[in-house]
Amino acid sequence: MSNVSKKLIVLLVFASLLPLAVFGAIAVLTSQDMARKIVVEENQEIAKRAADQIAQYVHHGIDILEALGQNIGKTDLLQWQKERMIKNYVIQFGQFESIDLTDPSGKIISTSRLEVPDRNKHSEKGVSTVLSGGVYRSEVFISENFVPSMVIGVPLKALGKVEGALWGELNLVEMWNLVDGIRIGEEGYALVVSEEGHLIAHGLGTAKEKVLQQELMGDLLVVGEAFNGKTGAAVYGDDQGEEKIGVSVPIRGLGWVMVIEQPTREAYAPAIRLTWQLTWFGGGFLFLMVMVGMLGGKRYVVDPIRELIRGIREVGKGNLKNKVQILSQDEFQELGETFNEMTGRLVQLQENIRRQERVVTIGRIANGLVHDLRHPIRNLENAAQLASRLGKGDPDHQTFEKVTRRELLKLNQFLDDLLRLSKPKPLYPITIQFSRLMEEFLAPYRNHPRCVFDDQPAKTEGGIRNISISVQSDFPSLKIQADRFALDRVLGNLVNNAIEAMPKGGKLIISGNETQAQDLGKVTEISVSDTGMGISPERIENLFEDFTTTKEKGIGLGLAICKRIVEEHHGKIEIQSKPGQGTKVNLFFPSLS
Repeated sequence: MSNVSKKLIVLLVFASLLPLAVFGAIAVLTSQDMARKIVVEENQEIAKRAADQIAQYVHHGIDILEALGQNIGKTDLLQWQKERMIKNYVIQFGQFESIDLTDPSGKIISTSRLEVPDRNKHSEKGVSTVLSGGVYRSEVFISENFVPSMVIGVPLKALGKVEGALWGELNLVEMWNLVDGIRIGEEGYALVVSEEGHLIAHGLGTAKEKVLQQELMGDLLVVGEAFNGKTGAAVYGDDQGEEKIGVSVPIRGLGWVMVIEQPTREAYAPAIRLTWQLTWFGGGFLFLMVMVGMLGGKRYVVDPIRELIRGIREVGKGNLKNKVQILSQDEFQELGETFNEMTGRLVQLQENIRRQERVVTIGRIANGLVHDLRHPIRNLENAAQLASRLGKGDPDHQTFEKVTRRELLKLNQFLDDLLRLSKPKPLYPITIQFSRLMEEFLAPYRNHPRCVFDDQPAKTEGGIRNISISVQSDFPSLKIQADRFALDRVLGNLVNNAIEAMPKGGKLIISGNETQAQDLGKVTEISVSDTGMGISPERIENLFEDFTTTKEKGIGLGLAICKRIVEEHHGKIEIQSKPGQGTKVNLFFPSLS
């Protein structure tokens, strides 16, 4: 075997081995990284849905208790009638173990229990919270029936005054059932940690004892991240030394944390199988390349290459009339013929190359993201400043905590929109009361330095609030079915755009109505209108396209994302604007009725 043949074989081996090794390493690392990302994203999505169900269950219990309080407080009932109404609620709503009615001094005056305690057994903190007009939630405890429970207290108001309190013991068996029903693969499970760090639910039957003992779980890394209002993901070892991948999400409004754990050996099993497959494939491919190089290298590669080298040397000497002779009846023969043609047109080709080298291309540089991130961060800053002035027991403290969590979720949602702009995110629609939606959505804007509501002073220490915000609706019970986080994203974009369009102040009106829309029939309409600078007609036509903006800063994704979200809800969005007079944006969603 000639030296050329040996070198060719070595070259083929290394030429195939190096890319194969690089490809294999990249493929293995990528598969492992993608496996972890997929596991984290899927498990976090499951945890979010479960967390929402738990939050809805507890908030529904609070709503039931508040509804009972309104019925009792607004009606001139006798004592035995109040007691019967309380017992009927316990019978009708099985999630309540008992309901007590206390007077302003804390004495129990009506109860659903068979025996009336001598005095109210609720904590002084709970009594003071409720009598001051707030809603109280106790720590989760294990009841005498060995089920997780919590005490909820709501004020009983009449003519705007607190005249007592309602106390309901809410069992959380539904939470246990929900957690027990979550299975990730064969060995993955879920658990719930209270805001005090106690384990209050666990999907493994062998871990129920830890729940009854309310074992502390606050030191778990992913739990600590969720306590700070963030979704968490980490790999760690358990008590038996087994490595697990855990994800966590905060349960909104409760301070609890939903955690899903899965052994890494199960979660990464597909990536490990792929690694072995790539290894076997690479070895087989390398062996095949060696055999091809040994058997066919000289006959089909080396000799034609030598002839081409001879011809190149002749051209290098200036002998452009030299011709190569390759009769292999394959691509090398075609290459030889092409080489011969090349030598005859070398001067012309060189000139063409010079002309081609004069061609240039121009690229586009994208703007930064600071503009769209400024508003949620400002809301967080305002909420944090006000929260720092309040005590831990102040009723408004929880409101500011909710605002902080919500704005952090908005930041994550914005980043998620950018990363997955071409891949729509799944929606999880729920029925939302319009009035409650507005109350929660506009809460951060009560601390905005330029915004004022009807019940706020126009002047502050920092200056004058020159943008008045009001909500209007002719339908008190107006409801809409939509994904709450996606709807907040749309409204946030529209309201922030409206505020920026009124640098000298003005009016911002958010209205909700039921109406008829073309192509949609009966719809629920939400409108956001301002008295700002307005938009010129030529800009409105392309306003919903990606990277189209009317601002000096910003990348033009806000309205494009708004349109996409509304259309994914099977609705539509329209803009009416006149320069110098203001802008009105109408959102149409299919009616629930």
